[in-house]
Amino acid sequence: MIKIKNISKIYNKGKFNEFIALKSISCQIETGSWTTVVGASGSGKSTLLKCLSGLERISAGEIYLDEEKISELSEKKLLLLRKNKISFIFQDYNLIEDLKMIENIFLDTKVDDSILTLANDWGVDDVLYRFPNECSGGQRQKIAILRALNQKSSIIFCDEPTGALDTKSSKEVLKVLKQINKERKTTIIMVTHNTLIEKISDYVVTVHDGEILSYEKNNLVTEVDDVQW
Repeated sequence: MIKIKNISKIYNKGKFNEFIALKSISCQIETGSWTTVVGASGSGKSTLLKCLSGLERISAGEIYLDEEKISELSEKKLLLLRKNKISFIFQDYNLIEDLKMIENIFLDTKVDDSILTLANDWGVDDVLYRFPNECSGGQRQKIAILRALNQKSSIIFCDEPTGALDTKSSKEVLKVLKQINKERKTTIIMVTHNTLIEKISDYVVTVHDGEILSYEKNNLVTEVDDVQW
């Protein structure tokens, strides 16, 4: 479980261009759940995601992961946490440009046949030995998602993971994420503009002007194939 207690994030604190991105937010993310964070552009969704994952330091408050207060961990311990427990799917892919796609997926791990099977299913098996700049945005996003799945982390943070994909590819990705959410009890925390993803989520958090407008449990969770995309 991730517990968030009165967290705030202030950029350029005390300066003329000070900006309060998050304002005393409190909530909790249940272990093994799919939580979708929605809201208008600039509402604080991505900032919240970065703070929960330790990519951004909070200005005030507390964040706990399985009773460990991660908001006070050293950078070294945060790196270890992200290596062992957390995976990321970024909107901007975050691939290493001088590594081939297959190297980006597996990095320092052994090649996993199940991941290669997914690469084939998703139509990116023919770009595995190309560099990121030789591939389309959709291809790069699928590779970034395969890299996250390969880490087999207990938590996956997703920032607009289907933003660069067409409807067919988006459904494929969401179905795989839903499968590991169910089978591995992987916690999924996803930021998106696509309100249809709310239908397949266990919980929906709506953020507005750096505050939580609502936090709702979805009592009618829908399968990916049953949503009218």
